[in-house]
Amino acid sequence: MVEEKKTYLFIDGTNLYAGQYELFGPNGYIDFKLFLLELEEKLGIYFSSVYFYASYSPKSKKPSQKEKNI
Repeated sequence: MVEEKKTYLFIDGTNLYAGQYELFGPNGYIDFKLFLLELEEKLGIYFSSVYFYASYSPKSKKPSQKEKNI
């Protein structure tokens, strides 16, 4: 019996969001489905599963201007 090789992708959603915000501002975003398809094509692999994880960052009592804009 041959075991099928599996490839998993883990995505830090907090950093993904911050990167998108820095690149596109508050109204832009990445088409994630298209991004995954292109990533698989460029790397020559297929992801068996994709997992997102994120952390919660509570607002400061005295938020900076950057925090106020998020």
